[in-house]
Amino acid sequence: ENGEEVRPGEVGEICVTGTRTLSGYWDNPELTEAKRVDGVPGSYRTGDLAFLGADGLFHLMGRRDDMVKLHGHRFDLGEIDAALKAHPEVRDAVAFSLSPSDEEPEIRAAVLVRSGNRLDSELRLLCAKRLPAFARPVAITQLGQFPMLSTGKIDRQALKALISTAKEKEAGAPG
Repeated sequence: ENGEEVRPGEVGEICVTGTRTLSGYWDNPELTEAKRVDGVPGSYRTGDLAFLGADGLFHLMGRRDDMVKLHGHRFDLGEIDAALKAHPEVRDAVAFSLSPSDEEPEIRAAVLVRSGNRLDSELRLLCAKRLPAFARPVAITQLGQFPMLSTGKIDRQALKALISTAKEKEAGAPG
């Protein structure tokens, strides 16, 4: 966080420096500066989190933008994705934090399932076995497909909006 190197074994962000590194984002000096290590021209903050192992290799731990702090605990949303993908019927999974303005943030997830079967209880049990209580999604939504960007990546913002809308409908439904 303060721009200093971390000790071996500690998790930090991979930052690259050199003459061939990021000359800048086109017509966006603010983004260019945000992606640089403070005061280091020719640097780039990748957003990838890793630690340097005793073997001299970087071991990836996730992404900076996938880290969440909830109820005093910091964790990577990728851990939830991996737990859900461990089920043989899950093709893909995405976890994210929703922060409604009037409520505490919560973890929700969406999954793509190979069959049309509902896996709600199985997925909850899987999360209970593999994740600490603070990292378990409060809801897991099964979808037929994820919204995609033109780059072929999952459109996380559209997915978050879709799940958020579904949550609002659930809240408005009579119980």
